Amino acid sequence: MNRRLATIRYLLGFLLVFSAHSAAQSPPEGRLHKLLDSGGALMREQSAYDVLFYRLNIMIDTVNRSITGTTLTRALATDTLSTFVLDLNTNFTVSSAVWKGRTQFNTSLQVSRNGGRIWISLPFVVQKSDTISVELTYSGKPKVAANPPWDDGFVWKRARTGELWAGVACEEEGGDVWWPCKDHPSDEPDSVALNFTVPSSLVCVSNGKLLGTVDNGNGTKTYQWYVGQTINNYNVTFYLGPYVRIPVDYTSVTGAKIPAEYWFLPYNVDSVKNIMPTWLKDIRFLEETCGPYPFRAEKYCIVDAPYAGMEHQTSVAYGVYGGSHFNANWAGYGFDYIHLHEMAHEWWGNLVTAKDWSDLWIHEGFATYMEALFVERQSGFARYKSYMARMRPQSITRPIAPNQSVTAGTAYLSNVYNGGAWVLHTLRSYVGDSTFFRLLRRWAYPDPAMESVTNGRQCRLATVEEFRQIAEQVSGKTLDWFFTVYLRQAGLPQLTVERRSTFAILRWFAPNNVAFPMPVEVQVGKSRYTVDMSSGTGTFSAHISDTVSIDPDARIFMTTPKIVSVEAADDLIPGDFALSVYPNPFNPTTTLRIDVPKRMQVRGEIFSVSGETIGEIVNSWLEAGTHSVTIDLGNQSSGVYFVVVRGDERVLTKKLVLLR
Repeated sequence: MNRRLATIRYLLGFLLVFSAHSAAQSPPEGRLHKLLDSGGALMREQSAYDVLFYRLNIMIDTVNRSITGTTLTRALATDTLSTFVLDLNTNFTVSSAVWKGRTQFNTSLQVSRNGGRIWISLPFVVQKSDTISVELTYSGKPKVAANPPWDDGFVWKRARTGELWAGVACEEEGGDVWWPCKDHPSDEPDSVALNFTVPSSLVCVSNGKLLGTVDNGNGTKTYQWYVGQTINNYNVTFYLGPYVRIPVDYTSVTGAKIPAEYWFLPYNVDSVKNIMPTWLKDIRFLEETCGPYPFRAEKYCIVDAPYAGMEHQTSVAYGVYGGSHFNANWAGYGFDYIHLHEMAHEWWGNLVTAKDWSDLWIHEGFATYMEALFVERQSGFARYKSYMARMRPQSITRPIAPNQSVTAGTAYLSNVYNGGAWVLHTLRSYVGDSTFFRLLRRWAYPDPAMESVTNGRQCRLATVEEFRQIAEQVSGKTLDWFFTVYLRQAGLPQLTVERRSTFAILRWFAPNNVAFPMPVEVQVGKSRYTVDMSSGTGTFSAHISDTVSIDPDARIFMTTPKIVSVEAADDLIPGDFALSVYPNPFNPTTTLRIDVPKRMQVRGEIFSVSGETIGEIVNSWLEAGTHSVTIDLGNQSSGVYFVVVRGDERVLTKKLVLLR
C-alpha cells in the first residue's frame, strides 16, 4: 500500500448494453462462497495481491431502485497469480470482465461465481510485482437494510418535502454489498475515484473531494468525487437527496484552514447552524487530544443521513439515534453523541485501522473512550467518573481482542465498545495521566513527523500487539500481563479483601491464573493509599472497625471486590508449596507464581542449562498465599534455563524456555 498512481482517468459515461457472459470456469475444488460479513482468514487468491486503486462508475436508477456499474480494480501482485478473486453480493449479475493491463489490453476474461465471490481467469500468469488491472461490469438491485447502520445495505427514504433520500451503510458485510472489491480490512486502496450518475434534481455527496459535475443532457448528472488517501472499503459511500451545502469555517490546531462543509436537507439547515459551535468544539477537542485531523487535505464534512450514523471517511453520516437529533446535551453530558463518536472514528478507524476484525476494539473502544474524555475536559473528573459508571460492563464473556482472525459479525459480539473503553480507562490508571495522553498521541501518530503528512501516508493498519509495544515504549512498563488479562481472554480479574483485626490483605485472581500485578488504591477513613500488588497480594493497615473503600474512584476494570472472612480466607491459602510459570516459552519476560501454604522464607534463583547462576529473583519472607514474581531474561540468549526455589527445607525446580 501507499503506492501512488501516476495517472487517474475517469469514465464519465456508462455502459448501457453489456456484453454476453464469457465462458465460465469453476472455482477450484473446496472453495466455499464468501460469508455475508466481512473479513476472516484470507484465501490464497486474495492474499496474493494488494489493491492500489478502485474506480467506481455507478448509475443509480431511483425508480427501480437498482444500480448499474463498472468497477476498475488495479492491484499489485505479491505472488504469482492466475486467478483474480473479488467479492460481490449475490444480488448482482456480472456481465463482463475485461483486462485493462498494458499487455493484451481489453481482453475479455472468463468469469464464474461461487456465492459471494467472483473468480476471474487472468490472460496469463501474473508474476510477483506485476500490476493487475481488471474492470467488471455488473447490475442489480442492492440489498435493502432493515435496520441501518447495524443491518447493511441501501437505505431508501423520502425527505419531508417528498424528494428521494438515499444512502448505504455496510460496516459488517463490507463494500461488496454494492460494489466488487476485496472485502478484507487488511487491504485498503491508496485512492478511489467515485463517479455517480443520478437524477439532476438530486445532489450526490461522497468521500474525498468533489472534482466536478457533468450534466449528461438526459435528466441526469454525474458527480465526480476522488479520494486521494487510503480508505476502508466499508467507508466508501454515497448520500443522495435534495442537499444544501453549508460552508464551515474551521482552522486546524496546525494553523491550516481545513476545507469544511456540512450537507443537510433544507429543513435542517437552521438546526445545523445552531449546533455548529458544539460540533466545532468536538473536533477541536479531538485534535488537541489525538493529534491533527488526519484528512485535512480533503475535507471535514458531516452529511444528513437517512440512518443513525457512520464513520464514512471525510463524509461522516449524521442521523437520528435513539430519538436524539441535534442534541448538544446528550444524556446530560454536554455533547452531541453522534457527531463526537463518529468524528472520533476519523482517528480511530480511519487513520488507525484494525488490520483484522479481531482488533475492532481499536475502532470502537477508543472512539467510545473519547466520549468520556470529552466529558472530563468539559465538566471535570466527577462527571467523567459518572459517565464511565454509566457504561461499565458487568462481565466480559468473550475476548475483546481474540488471538485469531475473525469476521466483522463475530467481532461485534465481543464487548468492543464499553469494554474497550474500560480497558483504556484502567490502562490510564496504571500508567498515569501524563504517560497515557502521550501514549494516545503516539498511537495516532507513532512518528511525530507524520502529524504534518496529509497525502495518505499518515494512515496505517494496526494491531493490538503494535499498541502494546508502543504502550510499553511510552510508559517504560511491561504490559504483556495487562493485555493478556483484558483483551486476549474472557472474564475479569477478581480482587479478594481479607479483613483482619489491624490490617487487611488483598489478593488478585485473574482468569487462567495469569499474573496480575495491578496496584490498588484504598481509602481508610479519610486517608488514601496505593497498595503495591506486584506479587499478586498486598497488605495495608486498617482496624477491623475502620471504614474501608477499595478502588474508591473505580479506576480498575474488575468484578466487584469480594470481602472474605478470616475463615473463608483460609480456603484461599494454597495447600502446598508449588510453582507455575506463564507464559512458557516466553520472550523475554514471564511470571513465576509461588504458592506458599504458610509464612516462610523463600529464595529463588535462575540457572543456565550448564549450571551457571543467572541471577536471584526473590529472597524474602512471604506470607501464606499466592505470590507472583516477574522473570526477565532480556539480556540472555535463546535456550533452556531453570528456576530453582527453596523454602521450608524444600527445593522446587521449573524449566524455562526463552525464545528470542
